[in-house]
Amino acid sequence: AAGITISTAKKFLGKECKLVRAIPNVASEYGKGVTALAYEMPLTYQELQMVKDLFESVGLLRVVEEKQLNDYIAAASSASAYFYYMVKAVADGAVAQGIDSETASLIASHVMIGAAKTLESSKKSAEELLASVATPKGTTAEAINVMEKSGFSQIMADAMLACTKRANDMDIINLP
Repeated sequence: AAGITISTAKKFLGKECKLVRAIPNVASEYGKGVTALAYEMPLTYQELQMVKDLFESVGLLRVVEEKQLNDYIAAASSASAYFYYMVKAVADGAVAQGIDSETASLIASHVMIGAAKTLESSKKSAEELLASVATPKGTTAEAINVMEKSGFSQIMADAMLACTKRANDMDIINLP
């Protein structure tokens, strides 16, 4: 969990114990999650493998040093919300252009699912797929141009930094 380090949890429990710290995201419920996992010894190989197997059964797993977990909160755990926010923004934009709300939400969700499936299945990078859709002087290129001029990439980077900073602040608040 954000803000509760392994050492804080051990101090709270008041005794020596074996702990792992996992930062999953909500897509784990559907087998498409991303989890970052940190641990301290004295876990045995078998114990660690059991924990890894558990999280690998619900998606992608990365074992990292605990000091990296807050970066993973921004890049994986909280990131689901960024995509939900974008789906909402696309749906809101469609409504503003005259598409009914229910259809707009359905379209935006399906486009996100389709884009994710394309990223997963095509083995092409996001940059390559973007280039294949945003043909020069086309409608998509014009939309991407507006996003670039509006600082979309910087907004995302700033949001992720704010997320990481908040997680770091929570770690400090929860120190005994």
